[in-house]
Amino acid sequence: MKQTVFLCLLVFSIFPLFCESESAADVENNQKSSIIIHRGGILDTFNYQFSDGKKIAYSELDRILINIEGNKGLIAKKNLWQGATWCFAGCVCSSIAINWYAYDKGWSNMANNSIACGIGAFCAMYLSSTISQGYRAKAVDNYNLYVMGIKIQ
Repeated sequence: MKQTVFLCLLVFSIFPLFCESESAADVENNQKSSIIIHRGGILDTFNYQFSDGKKIAYSELDRILINIEGNKGLIAKKNLWQGATWCFAGCVCSSIAINWYAYDKGWSNMANNSIACGIGAFCAMYLSSTISQGYRAKAVDNYNLYVMGIKIQ
């Protein structure tokens, strides 16, 4: 079990190495140097868009943001917390499955414990997701400052 979890974490941590990247000059040359605006929405898959209205997918947003000075560390932290979010989501799903199985077998104590673990994992998932989005928002702020020509602190 430990080897499987370790292998999954290893795959998720190595995957970003194979993504394409653009330099900051390419971003400017491709006319993508407009301000990025956050559009709120809980179930909205495209929460960010350029000021001209073009929506940005998360993968494209990360590819744009990573080329700005100071954003590599922020994107790395965002990816770490996003990975934790997915791990906690797996814990929530497994606690639901354990609860279902334990309830069918009449193991009420185990069912109650799995509900408690699921609630705890859901709270941790929400917290790690919020932290991940905070790092992404800081990276977007750095990008916007870069586009406006203001020095990033």
